[in-house]
Amino acid sequence: MFSGLSNIMPYLALILIVHTVMAALAIINVVQRRKVAGGRKWLWMVVIVIMVILGPVIYFFAGRIVEDSHDAES
Repeated sequence: MFSGLSNIMPYLALILIVHTVMAALAIINVVQRRKVAGGRKWLWMVVIVIMVILGPVIYFFAGRIVEDSHDAES
């Protein structure tokens, strides 16, 4: 029953590593920002962690609010 599992184990490990790195970078980014889309940082963190690979990608494309140059200077 689990004989096929050994064949896909390297791919599962790779997915886990990629997700862990992407999620860590995304969560660090959420914590460092003053604002995120929707205004709820905790919700973005849940999305990032629960949605494997896709969560961090969604955050980086839709969740971050690009700050104006005036916001960055003050």
